Amino acid sequence: MNLNKNESLLVKSESEVVVLTTHRIRYQDDKELISIMLKQVSGIEVKYTSHPILIILAIISAIAAVVSLGNLAGHLSVLLLITAGVLIALFFSSRKHVVTILSASSRLVFHTKGMGKQTVENFVDKVEAAIAEL
Repeated sequence: MNLNKNESLLVKSESEVVVLTTHRIRYQDDKELISIMLKQVSGIEVKYTSHPILIILAIISAIAAVVSLGNLAGHLSVLLLITAGVLIALFFSSRKHVVTILSASSRLVFHTKGMGKQTVENFVDKVEAAIAEL
């Protein structure tokens, strides 16, 4: 990334996928490049994404297992309980911690895999401080 005149680097991710300068936030990987000028940033979200349908299916599977026990269908009950366990494991393994930076015309979304909570909070603080400096 080439810095513009009067622009300086504030922070970048370890993989250099996300870069914050005094003027912009830039996300670049093999598939896309998104750059948002700090003047255009309207908000920042930090949240977990997940697939709650997996938990719903696990609950349905567990209920079906209990019902099938009443009908003396032991093998089916075991299979349904295993299915419920697998669905719960998939739910927790599919959860992702993401940061979304919003502007009027675009969204910059990146996963925080490998970044601790404090690192993410520091990044958000630096973005907010850089915007306040404008």
